[in-house]
Amino acid sequence: MQRTIPTFPHGTSVVGHLESLTILIATTGRPTLARTLDSIRGQLAPPDEVVCVCGSPTTDARKLWDAAALPGRFIELPSRGGDWGHTERNHVLASGLIHTSHVHHLDDDDTLAPGAGVAIRKAIRSEPKRIHIFRMLFAGRPIPEEGRPIEVGNVGTPCIVHPAAAPRGLFAPAYGGDGAFIVATCAANGGYVLHEDVIVRVRE
Repeated sequence: MQRTIPTFPHGTSVVGHLESLTILIATTGRPTLARTLDSIRGQLAPPDEVVCVCGSPTTDARKLWDAAALPGRFIELPSRGGDWGHTERNHVLASGLIHTSHVHHLDDDDTLAPGAGVAIRKAIRSEPKRIHIFRMLFAGRPIPEEGRPIEVGNVGTPCIVHPAAAPRGLFAPAYGGDGAFIVATCAANGGYVLHEDVIVRVRE
């Protein structure tokens, strides 16, 4: 089930192969990254990839990445510290490092729900130029909450799937910076499609 909220401007180009997906993970090297990466296994289809960006190079993040053996790239950036990976996400999005048509974002304590890859691919195949908002379970609670608008505090990093070439906001360097990115990106593109599918579980 999905609801369309208003229209996306026509004519926006997409990058790379149509319906291709980058899962962009910003990590501080927490051990939960291993579980996040494992949840992606089997949910990608060529030429999909994972881009894992780490702003804390002294951690074990690269070891966890290498052990997962997923298609994609591990990118180390100088430690910026303290903003939940938002600076790293902005860097990747602005630096031409996304080679696919669409981007989905994960934190390093998220797990991709079974069937999430299929649900995302179906959405971008149906409306490739739209911003897609999915639900996540946060400590057992669905986000975005029913009946509330898409706003900071009612949306999180893994809720959005967007065309790589679409106009977008910035991940603000503060708690809630992911919500600021999502709200601004939806506004810049004339709205979004809201899906009922739960594609990510957080802290479960």
